[in-house]
Amino acid sequence: MAFLSSLLKSAIAASASTSCRSDLERRIGLQLDQAIIEDILIPTNLNGNNHCPLYDTDSVLRIFSIFLNLDEDDEEDNHPRDESEMVYDFDSLGSPKQSSIIKVSKLLDNYLAEVALDSNLTPSKFIALAELLPDHARMVYDGLYRAVDIFLKVR
Repeated sequence: MAFLSSLLKSAIAASASTSCRSDLERRIGLQLDQAIIEDILIPTNLNGNNHCPLYDTDSVLRIFSIFLNLDEDDEEDNHPRDESEMVYDFDSLGSPKQSSIIKVSKLLDNYLAEVALDSNLTPSKFIALAELLPDHARMVYDGLYRAVDIFLKVR
């Protein structure tokens, strides 16, 4: 995961093509449950613009969206599931998908707390990131509350 993250950061710094960046974002999104905060703290390509946010929240938003859409893709590719299987996939704490989603939700909350320190981050970007996770993904909202608190104090 660190290797893919480094490649994406290099691609952004080198102003690589959109298709190159999209492919790297997709690959990271497919493995997001294995990421750590350093993997997704992607700096923006500033190019001398001091009013630009420090972190590339658009890339991270796409990466998380890719991960969260995996469940929808799995359902389309496989045979139709009955209701009991769907409950296990999303509501059972022991299910692999639920544990991955919980890891990713903690990762997102930590990311939000980190980027909240950026005074150039717009409220709309912060809200878009905070609202990204579905209701079943967060067991506890403490990390989100902490990130909101940091965001409001910086303003």
